[in-house]
Amino acid sequence: MNVAKWLLLALLALPIMELAVFIAVAGAIGFLWALALVAATSLAGAMVLRHAGGNHIARVRVAKVWAKAASPPCKPTAPGP
Repeated sequence: MNVAKWLLLALLALPIMELAVFIAVAGAIGFLWALALVAATSLAGAMVLRHAGGNHIARVRVAKVWAKAASPPCKPTAPGP
């Protein structure tokens, strides 16, 4: 098998493995607790992405302001050519 086939097989196997792990966890701690755990980790991940995305957008806005001003954010420390 070439690499593309292995990659496709891995991508198809991931959801099946995820479902198997969820079933195993639900069997160990109960379905509602497992569902609550999935919901909590999803919420935590969304909060992390929102925070990280907000910082990235703020940096882009600052870069756009400096690009419009056509000047660097600090003065050069050495004389240029």
